[in-house]
Amino acid sequence: MSKYKSTIADTTIIVFGSNMKQDENIPITLTIKAYELNYGPVIELTITVDIEYDPYWSDHPFRHIEKYVESKKIVSDIIDDTPAIRSIIKELTQKEPFKLYTTTDCTHRAGLIKALSYFWS
Repeated sequence: MSKYKSTIADTTIIVFGSNMKQDENIPITLTIKAYELNYGPVIELTITVDIEYDPYWSDHPFRHIEKYVESKKIVSDIIDDTPAIRSIIKELTQKEPFKLYTTTDCTHRAGLIKALSYFWS
């Protein structure tokens, strides 16, 4: 018997970050997997990147959550299944880059990941 009731997200996107060692627009593969579990109203959420975060990054998806990052490339936790959580996951997994005037697509997604981190146990 599977522990998963349904798949909420299984998405891979490319965001462009920057750090102090290299030029800007470094492609970072961001993978978001979210599964509704059979017990409770909870979601198993895993977010991975292919380039690990370090303090030299000025724009990286994990920039705001470094204390939660297990291997500097992955965060994973069980979180409550609420309409707000689902909305954040839906926005985070949007394939098209956000075209914002005040921030970058990568920084916006980093903010969404930070918002999800408030719900981690």
